Amino acid sequence: SCEAGVKYAVPHGLDSDVSAALINLYIEEGMPDDGRITVAATALLHLCGWHKSGKYMGLLRDCLERLHQANYTVSGGWRDHPKQRWTHAKFHFIESLNFTTLDGVGLFDERSMIVLRLAEDVTASIRSGYLKPLDSEFMTSLSRPRTRVLYRVLDAARFDPENPDRQVDTLTFPVLAWGDQCKIPSEGQAWRVIRALTSPHQELIKRGYLADVILSGRGKDQTVRYEFARDFTKVDPALMRKFREYGVADGMVRKLVREHGESFLTETITRFAALVSSGVLVVRKTKAA
Repeated sequence: SCEAGVKYAVPHGLDSDVSAALINLYIEEGMPDDGRITVAATALLHLCGWHKSGKYMGLLRDCLERLHQANYTVSGGWRDHPKQRWTHAKFHFIESLNFTTLDGVGLFDERSMIVLRLAEDVTASIRSGYLKPLDSEFMTSLSRPRTRVLYRVLDAARFDPENPDRQVDTLTFPVLAWGDQCKIPSEGQAWRVIRALTSPHQELIKRGYLADVILSGRGKDQTVRYEFARDFTKVDPALMRKFREYGVADGMVRKLVREHGESFLTETITRFAALVSSGVLVVRKTKAA
């Protein structure tokens, strides 16, 4: 559950883009013990998949304020899998928030730097492997906020918290319950949920994440079945970025992960970079080759 003060509403809508970006950023920076992150406002906009405009600068400030001000209560919902324990916690997603601006009002600009500290409960769950990184490159390439929300919820639902190494290829939900999970107002009418998710479904099928979406039943008893594309391979965003620096296409990276696994590729790209920087290996063709 989440409660907000008088000035700000509870986190909603685009705020989930910001929270997902901060989780991925924390992981990419090596998961510091103190939970502290330093990032330029423009860089955070990019990680959220937003345009670098004055409008989104203002939205970013509001999102950060909501994540800082809102009080979260989680009961039996977070899993520390290595210790086989469930966590019950109360926290602010962002425990401390500082930033620089040109004016005294607090409006973000292109030179604004943000320094924040994530809640200890959040960072502990990330380090224990329960809060997993999303494929941020894929997520930010999706065109609609609602598609990004659906992708995040589906990607989490595929994993069993008590068996996080296993993911399923199909999921089935009652439409009305699924609408609540995706925060879609339905007024008890399934057709409202179906209509709201039609475009996100089409986009995720077109992008190769879903193989099919099947609706069954009538009225309030309708169910939705998701069939995931088996050849869609998720790649750790930090690893994807390393390969992209050498000009390797994203599709090729996914193919390599399917064939060799992420740990092998991580070791290989690290060794390759070290050999090139030390001069032991001289690249005579393209770096990608």
